[in-house]
Amino acid sequence: MRRRPSRCVRTGRYITVGHATKGVYAVTFQEDGKTADHYEAYASVVGGQRLLNTRDLSGGSKPWVFMRYAFLRPTVLQLDILNGDALEEQQSPAALRSAVERLQTNDEAYVELCTCARSRRKQE
Repeated sequence: MRRRPSRCVRTGRYITVGHATKGVYAVTFQEDGKTADHYEAYASVVGGQRLLNTRDLSGGSKPWVFMRYAFLRPTVLQLDILNGDALEEQQSPAALRSAVERLQTNDEAYVELCTCARSRRKQE
């Protein structure tokens, strides 16, 4: 099955999401004129909220981020990033999960990354 990219609204960004394995998604972000960035996103529930624990496959200084997602319509995806410097200080997975739960109660804990609409299929 061919995956159709979603175009992020008012930006030159594209996102393609596909299943890698059960509960794991392969995610590619592509900005116009730039090299694509590849991620693995692990589905989880923390504090009753669905999150994606997302790993940048290129490494970098912050290889893991938490993202909240919502389908505003069946073909419109909104992604928000958990803005939490306190997450870096956690020493164990349990401490990290607890920190994520605490941050979720803060209205300013998330920053909108993008809102994307699925591309239409080309007419053949």
